[in-house]
Amino acid sequence: MHALEALNEMSTQTARRMEEAIDEERTRISRDLHDTAGQAFVLVASRMGRLRKHPDLAPALEEEIVGIDSLVTDVLKDVRQTTHDMYPPALDHLGLKKALKQQVQSLQNSINVNIELECSDAVNTLSAKQSLQIFRIVQELVNNALKHSGASQINIDIFPVEDAFTIRVRDDGSWKDATISGASSGTKARGIGFEILRKRVELLAGALEISTAPNATSIEIVFPSMEGNE
Repeated sequence: MHALEALNEMSTQTARRMEEAIDEERTRISRDLHDTAGQAFVLVASRMGRLRKHPDLAPALEEEIVGIDSLVTDVLKDVRQTTHDMYPPALDHLGLKKALKQQVQSLQNSINVNIELECSDAVNTLSAKQSLQIFRIVQELVNNALKHSGASQINIDIFPVEDAFTIRVRDDGSWKDATISGASSGTKARGIGFEILRKRVELLAGALEISTAPNATSIEIVFPSMEGNE
């Protein structure tokens, strides 16, 4: 039994280190893309813009330049989206609270669902690793609600309680998809998205609880606070 417990603990620690290594590599690649390809495309777009204003530019050449400029703009947009998906740069520049507000605002501008965020300033005392996991967790929970619940209202609350933090995401939809089964506290969640979510909660050494009812779903995550620790 002791050997099995030790093996299980070793397996858990290995999985945790692998997840952290993957996040670190995604962050590195994201920053490299931003600093190299992203900046290069910005420079190309700028030079193309100046070239279009040249007084001796032939009409046929100007048309070709316009097409290239449009292509460069599209590629730059894709590079920026890819870097953001791999690692949100706003976490570095704005901190977790403002990064989450920015994410919510971006979603609010593109969907017909009201999203409200209440986030304590205390989240900005959390470590960079914790902040990344929280950002990804909220992102995954909101995306799941948008895809599966048919909600018109989503509320996100993040707040400290003694030496722990709570993330609570509630919506007024009905989860008809197989992602969530049952209708009682402690409901089991299924699907790749929720498996990834559970892994991220484990990285925070937290606990996940799902409560569902007709036109109401609440997902709550509680994890210990370890301010400033990397």
